[in-house]
Amino acid sequence: GVPRGVCGGGDMHGVEGIEWNRNVRGGRGVRGHEAAGIGGAGGDNVKGFKGGDRVMGESNSYGGTCRNCHLGMTHICDNNLMRGLTYPGVMRELVTWSEKNLHHVPEKLSFAEGAASQAVTISVHGVLSRIDIKPGDKVLVSGVGILGRGAAPLARACGAGGIITGTAQ
Repeated sequence: GVPRGVCGGGDMHGVEGIEWNRNVRGGRGVRGHEAAGIGGAGGDNVKGFKGGDRVMGESNSYGGTCRNCHLGMTHICDNNLMRGLTYPGVMRELVTWSEKNLHHVPEKLSFAEGAASQAVTISVHGVLSRIDIKPGDKVLVSGVGILGRGAAPLARACGAGGIITGTAQ
C-alpha cells in the first residue's frame, strides 16, 4: 500500500471526536494528510512530473491569490484546505494532487520517510525561521509527536541549553 503518516493532532483526534476537529464532516470522512508513493499519469498541463515518479504531496492546498499567498505564506492562505480535515484525506488507494503541491521523493529516501518529510519541514521552518534560539536558551517543545521530535533536536543543535517536552495529556 501507499505509505501514510498518522497525525495525532488531526487524524487521531478527529477519529476520537475531539472538539476542534469535530466540525470537519461531523468527525467523519477520509482522514490522513501525509503520504508518498508512485505518481500516476498526469494531465496534459502537468510539466514537472510523469507517471512512475516517486512523489509526496503537501497536506495543505492553497489558492495562490490572497495576500498571504503573495507574501509566500501559503500555509495560512485565506482559502486553505487541509487533506483529511477540510477535504478527503490520503487513507485511500488513489489520491490526486495539484502539481504545485507535489514534490519528488529522492531514491535514497523510503516512502515512509517521504511521507514524514512534510511534517518534519514544519519543525525545520518553526525552529530555524520563526524563532531565534541563542546558546543556553531554555526551549519548551509542546508535544512529542513527529513535530516535537523534529523540533527538539533542532533546538539543541541551535544551542538550546535546556529542552522540555511534554503534552497536554
